[in-house]
Amino acid sequence: MKRIKDWLKVSLVGLITLSIAIISFAVGTGVNAAQTVDYTISKYQGTLTLEPANSDGTQRAIYEEAVDYDFSSTYNGQYLTLGQAGNTPEGFKIVNDPQIEVIRNGQQLATGDYQVSSTENSDALVTKVYNAGNAGDQVRLIARYELDQPLFAYRDSFVLNWVPISDWDETINNVSFKVVAPVADQKAQLAVHQGYFIKPVQINKAENVFSFNVPSITAGSDLALHGIWQASTFGGAVSDAPAYFDKFKATEAGITRRSQLMIFLYRELFPVIASILFVVSLAWLIYKLHQLKIKQLAPKNLRIYDLPDDTKPLLMASQVYSIDLDELSIAGKSRSLGFKDLVMATITDLIDRGALQLVDDKMLAQVADKANILSPAEKRLVAMIFNDQQQVTFENMFAGYQINQSLDKVAMQAAGVKAEESFNHQVKLLADEIRAELKAQGTTVFFRPLTSGEKFQLIFPMIMLGLAVGMFALVFAVLLAGGDQTPVAFIAVILAVLATISLLVVGFKFNKMRRDGLVTKAGVEKQAQWQGFRNMLKEIAHLDDDELAAIVLWNRYLVYATAFGLADEVLKLIKLKHINLTGNLSQTADGSYLPMYLALNYSLATTVTGFTTAASINTGSGGFGGGGGFSGGFGGGGGGAF
Repeated sequence: MKRIKDWLKVSLVGLITLSIAIISFAVGTGVNAAQTVDYTISKYQGTLTLEPANSDGTQRAIYEEAVDYDFSSTYNGQYLTLGQAGNTPEGFKIVNDPQIEVIRNGQQLATGDYQVSSTENSDALVTKVYNAGNAGDQVRLIARYELDQPLFAYRDSFVLNWVPISDWDETINNVSFKVVAPVADQKAQLAVHQGYFIKPVQINKAENVFSFNVPSITAGSDLALHGIWQASTFGGAVSDAPAYFDKFKATEAGITRRSQLMIFLYRELFPVIASILFVVSLAWLIYKLHQLKIKQLAPKNLRIYDLPDDTKPLLMASQVYSIDLDELSIAGKSRSLGFKDLVMATITDLIDRGALQLVDDKMLAQVADKANILSPAEKRLVAMIFNDQQQVTFENMFAGYQINQSLDKVAMQAAGVKAEESFNHQVKLLADEIRAELKAQGTTVFFRPLTSGEKFQLIFPMIMLGLAVGMFALVFAVLLAGGDQTPVAFIAVILAVLATISLLVVGFKFNKMRRDGLVTKAGVEKQAQWQGFRNMLKEIAHLDDDELAAIVLWNRYLVYATAFGLADEVLKLIKLKHINLTGNLSQTADGSYLPMYLALNYSLATTVTGFTTAASINTGSGGFGGGGGFSGGFGGGGGGAF
């Protein structure tokens, strides 16, 4: 049968690869692959103290962060970053380098016991503290920053729109935060945002102080602050600026609506739709595949003693099982009939028909006056085996595709590529000639192509199943990246894996149907006959003498036993029962057949391994390199250890 290009497999692989990439990216977000220091951050305290405006209109703040590190390995120090990127207020800057205090194991270090280095770039001020220590150390790092113009000034208010935490290398535990205003303000409001799927924190307000606690903030996650105070709290308004109180309320209301929408979409709607698509499409595919399969009525343990057909092994494989050599794995047995078994069965058949003969129990030779009985496919196979020689030792079959191991890497790779391409090309031509021979003979066709309707009834639900995979992967990625704490993300990734496996299995079956067609009722009956014959060969050692006496054409039995990978069982019985083979295969009775069979397996295996290994040799070197908040806040802050 004509081999159909497997475009569906490419689509499936692409979809699965995309899904895996999405999941892998989500899992990997914020993880520092190069992390070599083992530590945890057990506590984080942040305090932003806002000062009243000066007489010149400038306004300042002090930000103090205290970070507790618990080290499980040696370390060189710690680092902190404070961002100055994004939509910053006009005039915002970090004034000078931060003041640093280091407390190790409860003892404050003198300034001479550690070194501080600060580097300013376009995005952040990076401060490194060098205070090397050992596993078991507990280090508290305190940094005090002076900030110019941290607030946005409006006609009626001052607004904080800031992201103090964003780029930490490790999860921060036990986070507490305070925002201190100059005076109490009844209209002041503060909103804290971490993600659409994270439960809002409880904010406490006491006089002029907002405070809140967060159990943990995962590595790479944001903590954004959006606050507003009356202009009088800081000493006056900016007359030419717009009002902001109404916009603040609208912004927070919009964030709440988006959060509710995201929760509805990714925790409820998308998982439900994906689950329905998964269940319905898979159920339909199972039903349709079962409907297209014709049941085999013959019992599984049926044994048939007569050959169903005495045809060439390669023709039998193609006609009865829709198996062609170019569809098989050369190195192993990937389907019910193996490449090496079919090649050996063909050699056995050619010996029995007199086109080949065994010489001195160690060589295989062509019989010149029998060349005319060979079909085009058989001639091609013989040419591949003998490599333009009239006879060949068992070990040197397929010698034309063997690689000279003394070549240098470049030459060996070129030879390997050439040999592999030539071998596969010859096998492809051989399979085409088998199909042409079947067509010319007008033999019964045991497989029919899928109809357009049948293809649609399989492809459409497969697309729906693929869509379910994508939706599950998307739900998992979005929820994980958004810090969701419900089991929905975990369930989604499990269903994504199950749906992907289902899609692979169904895609494999569909691809096989596209390539081979659907077996007809006559084909099922013929396969049952051959399966019964195969069952008999498997049990041949247990047949009684009367059953063995009914077998006449032992030479033909050996041909098909070889095709089914059962030659060893038949040869052992022939030797045990002293059965005389007739015709040209009589030479095998003395034990020359099994060495030839083993030598062919070895020769094919080493030949294929040789040219595939040579073709994949790496002859060069290569490498690669690379280099806002919910309410539009600026800043960013991070840290870690080194």
